[in-house]
Amino acid sequence: TAIDREQREVLTPEGAFGYDRLVLATGSYPFVPPIEGAEGDSRLVYRTLDDLDTIRLAAARARRGVVVGGGLLGLEAANALRGFGMTPHVVEMAPRLMAQQLDEAGGTLLSRMIGELGITVHTDVGTESIKPAQRNRPLKRSAVDDSLRVTLSDETFIDCGVVVFAAGTGSPYFTTDSGAALRAAEMKCDALFKGTSVDGVYDAD
Repeated sequence: TAIDREQREVLTPEGAFGYDRLVLATGSYPFVPPIEGAEGDSRLVYRTLDDLDTIRLAAARARRGVVVGGGLLGLEAANALRGFGMTPHVVEMAPRLMAQQLDEAGGTLLSRMIGELGITVHTDVGTESIKPAQRNRPLKRSAVDDSLRVTLSDETFIDCGVVVFAAGTGSPYFTTDSGAALRAAEMKCDALFKGTSVDGVYDAD
């Protein structure tokens, strides 16, 4: 699917469709940062019921889990891990949890409340890599498997069995008449049902 901005047309295999105003309501997909080793049980996402089922299966053989992302969705994911009997850790690059919604005082209070639930919070730190926890000897296969090591940007690490990404969403790509890749999220928006930097195009994400 392509957008011809000059002719104000959407180009599809079924033909061209003209528009006066174009609304992009394409949904989104979970964003996974390009982190070394993020694959399999170290690249789970938390967005749909199917995602939750996948996490539940992985949690059955792990004691600890790491959630990358300290926004609302990340905290929900951490609570889900707790409900599956795991000890969750939340890793957030911002100085506080839910940084877009809370000020410093609110973030401090939230971190304390989350900690009281048995969830360990790591803020102002990024995720550098995910590697096997026992690189120099065979992995111990048992009923409990915490064979992943998540290394953080402050050189500390967390051994766990599951890594869940809740670090935001991405938008599908379109092709413009110039042939350039264009994402709905890259068209600067300024309202809830919002105009973008492309004239006549609106994003309802």
